[in-house]
Formats: sequence, C-alpha cells, structure tokens
Amino acid sequence: MLVNILSSSKQVLKIDDAKGLVVPTSSGQIGIYPGHAGLVSTLDIGELVVKTKENGDKKIAVSGGFISVKNDKVEILCDDAVMGDEIVLAEIEKAEKKASEKMASKLPEKELIELEKQLKYEKFKRKLLEV
Repeated sequence: MLVNILSSSKQVLKIDDAKGLVVPTSSGQIGIYPGHAGLVSTLDIGELVVKTKENGDKKIAVSGGFISVKNDKVEILCDDAVMGDEIVLAEIEKAEKKASEKMASKLPEKELIELEKQLKYEKFKRKLLEV
C-alpha cells in the first residue's frame, strides 16, 4: 500500500510498502489496510501510525487535515505533522508560551480558536514525548 503524508511545508513520509495505518479522524481512530474501501475524511489532532513491512511502526503527530484512500493509495494532507522521533521539547515549550501570551490579549474569535487548536496540538506532542 502506498502512503504519502504531506504537511503544509514538507513531505513528511512516503512509503510504498505499508501494511496498514491507524489514523485519528474527526469521528475517531480508524485502521486502514490493503483493500480498504475508498474513503475521504477529515483528520483530528492525534497520533497517526504507519505500519511498515520492514521498519516497524512510524509514529507521526498530526494537527488535522484530510485523508483520501483509493485503490491501496493513501494520501494525507496535514496542517502540520512531525515524525515522533523529531519532536523537540524546547520547540513545544516555545510554541506553548507564544500561544498562551497571544491568548491573553484581545483577539478576534477566529484567532482564539486557531490558538486553542495550536495549544492542543503542542500538548499532544508533549504527551507523545512522555510515552
């Protein structure tokens, strides 16, 4: 199964021999395996796990986006995504501090919602580091 994961700024992962993946959709986690029916869904903040045939599981923190599955080809477009082994605590702390400071000021509701989403994502990445 081909899996291609793109964030808004880079290609996060491309594997052509995945044996499955677990994806955090907006309606809950789902498993996708070869032969899966066609699917288009939104992603939620969470851990995406790609099961590979030779290299074990690849864990990726995603902050939302979309997934498309068709004919054993999985395309994932994420707002932001980081490989589990690339998460850096100092970067999380810096992003959390910046978002918290911005939330303390008067902002339009749309910006507050985006900052709350960013904080939720940073807290999730922190949780992945602790596991």
